[in-house]
Amino acid sequence: MKRPNFLFIMTDTQATNMVGCYSGKPLNTQNIDSLAAEGIRFNSAYTCSPVCTPARAGLFTGIYANQSGPWTNNVAPGKNISTMGRYFKDAGYHTCYIGKWHLDGHDYFGTWRVSAGVGR
Repeated sequence: MKRPNFLFIMTDTQATNMVGCYSGKPLNTQNIDSLAAEGIRFNSAYTCSPVCTPARAGLFTGIYANQSGPWTNNVAPGKNISTMGRYFKDAGYHTCYIGKWHLDGHDYFGTWRVSAGVGR
């Protein structure tokens, strides 16, 4: 059986009424809507912290920040704490992240440098 691919998209301060697949309104989000139509999406989610890093740590580790370590921004989880990236990597997946990580350190996904001019 072929293993599934995973693409996890997390955005900042984006309400459900800003994406067509959630709002039911004809918004200009065709690519996200297309991915959502063939995948799994969250219809109800809550943050465990109003601060970026602890909130991301909760999502990526599955445990509260007071147990994983990142209680403020740019603090790495404890050495014995695994993230979603580590679990996927240990299962043989090639992993990377693009954008905000905010959990300090890069051992979970590795680092890629973007050449000057890319994205312009």
